[in-house]
Amino acid sequence: MINLFILIAAMTLMGAYGSLCFKKAALSSSFFKIAEGFLWYGTGMMLNIFALKYYEYTVVFPLTSLTYIWSFIFGVRILHEKYTRYNFAGIILIVSGAFLLGIS
Repeated sequence: MINLFILIAAMTLMGAYGSLCFKKAALSSSFFKIAEGFLWYGTGMMLNIFALKYYEYTVVFPLTSLTYIWSFIFGVRILHEKYTRYNFAGIILIVSGAFLLGIS
C-alpha cells in the first residue's frame, strides 16, 4: 500500500494545480486551462477517494489543508502575488497540525 504522506502530497498538489489552472482560465478565458483544471482537480479527487478507502477519515481530511501550502507557493511563484507574515504564520500552523496528525 502506498505511503499516506506521499498520497496526500500528490493529492493536494494536483488539487492546488487544478485551482491554479482555473485561475489562469479566469484571467485569459482559455477553454484549455479550464479542461486542464478539471483534469488535475479530478485526479486529485480520485486520489482523495483512494486515501479515504485505506486510511482514517479523521487523518486524511485534515491533511487536505496542505493544499493551502501548494496554493501559497503557486500564488507567490507563478502568479507573483504578494505575501505577508500572516501568510507564513498560517503556513507554520498548517504544517504543525499536519505533523501532529502524523505522529499521533
